[in-house]
Amino acid sequence: MIKLLIFDIGDVIVRFSEYDYMHYIAKKRKLSYRKLSRALMPLIAQMELGHLTVKNMEEIIDLKFGLHDSTMEWNEGYKKLARLNEPVRNLVARLSKKYMVVLLTNVSESRYDIMSRSFIRRIPNKRVFTSCHLNLRKPDARIYKRVLTDMKVKPSEAVFVDNMLVNVKGARRVGIKSIQFRNYPQLVSDLKKIKVL
Repeated sequence: MIKLLIFDIGDVIVRFSEYDYMHYIAKKRKLSYRKLSRALMPLIAQMELGHLTVKNMEEIIDLKFGLHDSTMEWNEGYKKLARLNEPVRNLVARLSKKYMVVLLTNVSESRYDIMSRSFIRRIPNKRVFTSCHLNLRKPDARIYKRVLTDMKVKPSEAVFVDNMLVNVKGARRVGIKSIQFRNYPQLVSDLKKIKVL
């Protein structure tokens, strides 16, 4: 029997991905998207683990690209680009009346602060687990196990929803039923198939 639903935030509950941000900042700073993404992705991973600050990231990017003003609009870009996915938010709110709901996200601390003020507060009856506070990122098996332990459920009693296949596969390896999110109608259909809806 399903007791726990675990939802990713980025590109599921909130319409936003790091690729949106990188396209935005590459265009604004007149940088090659490919070169920027290659340089930035490992730094984003370190920020999401809580090992690197935004200031450190900006200094590294400045040196790599010969920039001098240390502004990558990390938080400003997020505020500008991120939008709540209302149908998914409404669905999660409805499901939270019947199931325990967890939001599990890879996120930097500064973006989490914005996210909690703007979006997370609009979802009732949930617990939030973040990579920056746990010092673990999806798809590391330990982050899923931590959620299961804290929520006191077995893997077979949980369902995980994420837009990224690598994260979905990570949860499946732990034994959690998992759905790769593509859009709202597909999510509803997949939840019905496993009798969550």
